[in-house]
Amino acid sequence: MPAPLKKQPYVAPGECANDSAIRLSEVISAMSYALDLVGGHRENHAVRTAIIGQHLAMQLKLDTDTQSALFYAALLKDLGCSSNAARMCSLFQADERKIKHDIRLIDWTSQLTTARFSMSNARRGGSFTERLKAVLGIAVNKEEASRGLINVRCQRGADITSMLGFPQQTADAILALDEHWNGNGQPLGLSGSSIPLVARICSLSQTLEVFITEHGIDAACRVATQRRGKWFDPEIVSAFSAIARAPEFLAAIHHTDSRQVLQSLEPHNQVRWVDEEKYDRVALAFSQVIDAKSPWTLRHSEGVAMIAVGIADTLGLSSVHAKEIHRAGLLHDIGKLGVSNLVLDKPGKLTDEEFSQMQSHTRYTQSLLKRVSVFERFADYASAHHERLDGTGYHRGLKGGEITLEARILAVADVCEALTADRPYREGMSAEQTLAIITADSGSAFCPEVVEAFAHYQDSCNLFEQLKNRPAP
Repeated sequence: MPAPLKKQPYVAPGECANDSAIRLSEVISAMSYALDLVGGHRENHAVRTAIIGQHLAMQLKLDTDTQSALFYAALLKDLGCSSNAARMCSLFQADERKIKHDIRLIDWTSQLTTARFSMSNARRGGSFTERLKAVLGIAVNKEEASRGLINVRCQRGADITSMLGFPQQTADAILALDEHWNGNGQPLGLSGSSIPLVARICSLSQTLEVFITEHGIDAACRVATQRRGKWFDPEIVSAFSAIARAPEFLAAIHHTDSRQVLQSLEPHNQVRWVDEEKYDRVALAFSQVIDAKSPWTLRHSEGVAMIAVGIADTLGLSSVHAKEIHRAGLLHDIGKLGVSNLVLDKPGKLTDEEFSQMQSHTRYTQSLLKRVSVFERFADYASAHHERLDGTGYHRGLKGGEITLEARILAVADVCEALTADRPYREGMSAEQTLAIITADSGSAFCPEVVEAFAHYQDSCNLFEQLKNRPAP
């Protein structure tokens, strides 16, 4: 049984409870890699964006409240990115992660440029007719689709940011992330100083990061100059020009430990510390990011967490143990943010290559959770929810006693929630069908003790009705 969680008292920003307290920035910067995955970015994109933003803030001599709002806005700017993944994948009929990455390198406000981009990226690998049909579909729906895709991403990101307890200034920046100085941005068409300052800095910072990473500092300087007064606030571009060649700036953005650099840039009197309640909020927030990736998994992670706790309680595990299992349930599928919706939402049987991509999500989950100290404790068993007693599961091929009790609980909880939910190829199953399928695999795939506990739990709380009647997030 895992060691009991150490309760930490709430600490106001700028205060530290004890030497072992953990900064919220450490947790968020580690978890931001999941947002890099879903956005198609290279590792530590969000962290480097925040580093650039903090250097700009210092050059602009902003107050520490604004610096702090910018710090977290840059790290969390892609919280809503999973919300439009399925739509973008459907629109381009291609890997939406690559589309999201590549579109950051073009001027998507130019009709000619976006037309060329669509012709190059829509329905890759398809026949000429299939590709032409996809391009025409994008052209017909361009304005509505563009505004809708950006609106859902920005609004959802802002909502989750508020849920995490960050100030309105941070949420507003994420909401206005894609507004442009000249008013030709999305989704509201704001212009000039009506765009929140933090959003203006974030917008330039994320573009600079992409160009620096892909093409170097010279390319970043060129695009900043080209879009000055169009996309970007001229004053902020001037601030960047003043620091672009500074050794300390270049050293910061090219440092091998970006997270360490970022932590040194956090405004000292605005440091936030993590308590148990904050860990729960982070887990819940990221579970919503995970489940928004596909229209078929709207409440999957919360459902798995609820079922897993029910099984744990039935088995007599302690409340502390069950709490950790709950967090593991919320985050067990975080690796799916690194898998294309072409695979996640495919209505038919997956090819061997596609199934390999699907299997990679547990490996991603393990790697991502190990980045956060308090989540590292359950990284191995959260990522083992597809392991099976007979060794036929993935990604480690564990069997028998190699699979922990926690992983066995999550395996049953995961399958139960998935079977009762609608999928592109079938309707959700009844409670009786679900229990019959799980029971049939008891002893081969699933642990008999856990299956028995699940059956008792399902009977005791009318689980099926709870799953079907959950309100939307």
